Amino acid sequence: MTPKRGNGAAPVYARVVVDLEPRHLDRPFDYVVPDDLVGSCGVGARVEVVFAGRRRLGLVVGTGSDTAFDASRVRPIRRVLGDHRWVGPEELTLLEWAATRWASPLAHVVRHALPKRVVAVEAAAAEAGWYLAHGPAPAAASPTPLPVEWRPYGGPGLLDDLAVGRSRLHWWWPTADEDVAQRTLELAHAVLDMGRSVLLLTPGPTSAIGDALAGIDGAIDVRTAKERALYRGWLEARHGRARVLVGQRAVAFWPASELGLVVVEDEASPSHKEQRSPRHHVREVALERARRADAICLLTGMIPSAALRGLLAARRITPLRSSRDHERAAAPAVMLLGDDAVPTRLPSRAVKALRAATEAGRYGIVFASQRGEGSALTCTNDRTMARCERCEALLARTSDRTGRLECPRCQHRTRTAWRCPTCGAAELTVLSAGAERLRDELQRSLGVEVAALEGYAPQAPPPPAVLVMTRGSVTNAAPGPVGAAVLSDLQRLA
Repeated sequence: MTPKRGNGAAPVYARVVVDLEPRHLDRPFDYVVPDDLVGSCGVGARVEVVFAGRRRLGLVVGTGSDTAFDASRVRPIRRVLGDHRWVGPEELTLLEWAATRWASPLAHVVRHALPKRVVAVEAAAAEAGWYLAHGPAPAAASPTPLPVEWRPYGGPGLLDDLAVGRSRLHWWWPTADEDVAQRTLELAHAVLDMGRSVLLLTPGPTSAIGDALAGIDGAIDVRTAKERALYRGWLEARHGRARVLVGQRAVAFWPASELGLVVVEDEASPSHKEQRSPRHHVREVALERARRADAICLLTGMIPSAALRGLLAARRITPLRSSRDHERAAAPAVMLLGDDAVPTRLPSRAVKALRAATEAGRYGIVFASQRGEGSALTCTNDRTMARCERCEALLARTSDRTGRLECPRCQHRTRTAWRCPTCGAAELTVLSAGAERLRDELQRSLGVEVAALEGYAPQAPPPPAVLVMTRGSVTNAAPGPVGAAVLSDLQRLA
């Protein structure tokens, strides 16, 4: 039954986007607002309603004094979640734009953009005195000139456009030896000095730029935050306490007061594409937010994605790129060695380059084509492959270090140490060395730590060190300066 207003007042109806999966229910539903919730149930409020007999979360996107449905059948809102407003008017239009852009229900966009509420976080914020108290606006100052290292990219013009309230969309192509984290930190400080905020979107939890910006006073880093810390970060951003936001995909929709700079690190990374509805791409959200806020959008990366190439060709994005002479001077020397090198060892020139890099306190990187010791054991004398006498599959070494070999296919083991059936030799070599074999070879040649990083998100030792990386681990940048990179077995790496 519809609640009645006291003193003959007309009922207030709220139009609520309910968190539902079916796409044919992608529309607001009317709910009547009880008397005790009228003051807190405005546009942008997060509410709990009953839909089809079940409690559901919803977002109020409109209010009114009438409804197109039978008023006697309109259910009341059960409760309002939190005393703060979850979504402002401009943020609601951004969510609606995302739903239209990716043909997604608005409820899916809301679910992705808003974190799960944690009441204990609100209580702690109230006890600390900042809950429902919006942070003071930072004092604006004249633009701080960017360092001279920005001159090759035409950097000073960035702040001029921001000072007059004109958005600039850029793709930044740094030189090979550029300290991208330091340059981004300098730009962020200049934007903060102008009283604007900064939003950094990283493809993963490991990010040198993210580490640099997270060290700024007032920065919130939620790259690895769990439910409680994630909600606290969002709540601080909601109250204007966060001047720098560092996070991944969902943070693209987070509130940011006086947004001045949006940075998308490695925009070509597939991690920026959401695999669930609304299936948005961080790049597009960042560009749209910069347009709406008259801010700078900086897309970084050495190789642009196909979508970015189209935007560059259409001149919708301006490249920040130094001259060709400057790029050539900063580019590393590339040396292609012949095929006469021993397949299980790196050429002497490559080892010398790695030694020089570690002596300079940097990383040496070796890219391996496969994990483990390698594949295809062959006779060192005549290159005869070690095959199983039962199924003709290639044999591998056993873990007991006895010299016997085992067939990965049928699990047959040789009774004694293997000998070449052609020449009788007993020494074996790997036709294509893996990460562990390369690590063992380099450990005997170099006087620094050599680590084989296999799989995803491995931990690397501090420099100086040599990192032998496989396909999974090369997706993460080395956590420090790199002095030399060696690609072994190019045919298998291709």
